[in-house]
Amino acid sequence: MERKNGFIMLEGLVGVAIIGIVILFVMSTFGLRLNMDRRNSVRATAFYLAEQGLERVKANPDGIPAGYFTTEDFGTIPGFPNFKREYFFQQVSVPSSVTIWEVRVGVQWRKDPSSTPWKALELVSYVIQKQ
Repeated sequence: MERKNGFIMLEGLVGVAIIGIVILFVMSTFGLRLNMDRRNSVRATAFYLAEQGLERVKANPDGIPAGYFTTEDFGTIPGFPNFKREYFFQQVSVPSSVTIWEVRVGVQWRKDPSSTPWKALELVSYVIQKQ
């Protein structure tokens, strides 16, 4: 009888170990998923800010000089302290009655104000002005 009781205890320990390994695997999967969701949320915010910048330029192309400039540095976009927006605005070609402008809006972001590695994305659009 003593041998059988020891064997049952060993089976129980093996079962608990297997369940523990499965739980650790499931918990690590949830952690990875949360990290990926957070990263996608930040990218969606950056994309939104870039689209917003493009629309601002497209609404008033005459009021913006050609060239590269930063209008909003880190902490200056209301509600988005870890984001920065930059613009590149140039005339591409001038056919007879149309002016075509290339507009590039880049958005950079970082986790916190002290972090150096930035992530970035850039959107490109064209504005056509009839003269």
